[in-house]
Amino acid sequence: MNRFLLFTILTIIIIQTTTIVVSAQSYNYNYCGSTWTTANTNCGTSCPLGSDAECPGSETCYADCTNCPAVPIPAPPPPSPPSPPQPDSRVVAYLGNWQSCPTPDQLDGYTHLIISFAVSYVYNPNGNTCNTDCIINTSGPNIIPICNNQYSSTLISQWKSMGIKVILSYGGAGMGGSWSGDINNCWDYCYGKEDTVTSQLVNIVSTMGLDGVDIDYEYCYDVNGGQHVGGCNQVTPAYSDVKATTFLSDITTMLRTKLDALGSGYELMHAPMDSDMVSTTEYYNILKGLNSQLDMILIQFYNGVSRPISDTFDGPASSGQVTASSIYSTVANDLFTPASPEKVVFGFCISDCAATGSNASGNQAVSVLQEIKTYNGGEFECNGGAMFWVAERDVGGAWSDLVYAEVSKTTDCSLGPQPTTSPTISSQPSISPVPTKVPTKGPKPTSIYNQNYCGTSWTAANTNCGKSCPYGSDTECDVGQICYADCTNCPAVLVGTLAPTESLEPTGDPVTAAPYAASSCEPYRGTVNFGYYEEWATYRSGSCNPLQPNAIDVDGFGYTHLAFSFAGVSASGLIEPYNGNSAEYVPKYASLNSLKTNHPTLKTLIAVGGEFL
Repeated sequence: MNRFLLFTILTIIIIQTTTIVVSAQSYNYNYCGSTWTTANTNCGTSCPLGSDAECPGSETCYADCTNCPAVPIPAPPPPSPPSPPQPDSRVVAYLGNWQSCPTPDQLDGYTHLIISFAVSYVYNPNGNTCNTDCIINTSGPNIIPICNNQYSSTLISQWKSMGIKVILSYGGAGMGGSWSGDINNCWDYCYGKEDTVTSQLVNIVSTMGLDGVDIDYEYCYDVNGGQHVGGCNQVTPAYSDVKATTFLSDITTMLRTKLDALGSGYELMHAPMDSDMVSTTEYYNILKGLNSQLDMILIQFYNGVSRPISDTFDGPASSGQVTASSIYSTVANDLFTPASPEKVVFGFCISDCAATGSNASGNQAVSVLQEIKTYNGGEFECNGGAMFWVAERDVGGAWSDLVYAEVSKTTDCSLGPQPTTSPTISSQPSISPVPTKVPTKGPKPTSIYNQNYCGTSWTAANTNCGKSCPYGSDTECDVGQICYADCTNCPAVLVGTLAPTESLEPTGDPVTAAPYAASSCEPYRGTVNFGYYEEWATYRSGSCNPLQPNAIDVDGFGYTHLAFSFAGVSASGLIEPYNGNSAEYVPKYASLNSLKTNHPTLKTLIAVGGEFL
């Protein structure tokens, strides 16, 4: 259990006989002023879009002026249709939607961001809990998180304005894998539901304003044919080879039809493991039969039978079972007809694939890409570019900058020779190229750190500073250990970046920060805002506030209730201060209660229990 110094639990009060309907209208508390204090006091000009340009004179737009009336946020314009697909030379980044949002330093090297993943299960380390109706998890009507476990239409618009294609990925390893030891089988419950599944995906694409769908199927499809030796022992009675191959074929065809019905420019792709792109497999032959419906294939050259980092692209297969070049060239020249190497994207893994010896540094990836261009006398000089797992590991864009520099040398190569002189007056105007670099202005994500470490006790974690657990989950720790927060004796750990909130305008300057982070829970103001004060807070470092209960910023965080945590239970069954230490904790109770002097409506409580009861 991860223990946080101070956190907020928002409880929605349900009123009997009243039906609460959440409307599409959103609000914030953005106001203009020379300082946050003056903005929060005067409640003058509002700036709902979060831009200084909305303010008079030299005033600045400040967020969360909670003394002022809520301001409706103007509805964003409807999502724009996709721009024409990039025909070749791509840099495709998978973005784990539970991981941090990409920074501007990363984005300037991406042509595609693939939101990973749309799934129909609830995570469980002992085997994911599948939705037996194959209903895709959403965080709102037809929306899923894109990063930091949150959805942001602002970020999607920002990325698209930079010329980045934003794609929805369906599947991933959590839906089930074909390798030995995997225990997940959620694909089994989707067979026969192809029409429902594809409609859900297309509705998400339409609502979120995305540019297409990626199918990431790493599961079983040819058990009887011996394709998955040692694997697929987890399949249920709902599985059969026929159902699996029918599913792969039908969702591809249906997605192509339904995406085309939305308009032009929507992209459809598969991201198979390299072992599934050997020409004798059923998966390969399904895609070969549907090649005209695909914009590209992203091959994972890190999860299967080839080892291009240790064996090189065309070297002898000493670490792997086959060469990467044999798979790549077969897909480029046989799966696609006519030959279309510009539709084949080579997949790398930055640092999560040590088990297969497939981690690739930026320089190693560039070396492979250069080999591809020179292979067989330059046969694949013009190719589809690179894909990689995962954006979280592309720290500061260091990996993608190297790869983009190499890939971009052949941008638009599949279009043939381009004019080298300016068009004459009689020429038709050409389409201006889509920008691929980050705008010089705009909201900048903020790096977030914590000091979460694993241990058998907080003291052990704070002393040893062993394995970090930045996401606050015990599952990040070794067996028998717990994730503890605020191990102030240990180095800070990067958690991720805080993306710009709804109060920020995608192309303007960032809103000047208020004394605390802009809340994403505006709809619940005026109900219950419940916080816990941890009794061990006084032992933390001075930089970790508040140390004393009476230092809690009640106004800033809008607390209606504060609980002192935790009291214990004596051997005789009576509630008592933790460890019976009245001398230390009774004064702290008084300190917490003193907050009511200036906040008479504040409710103070004692919390009984906690981890050590």
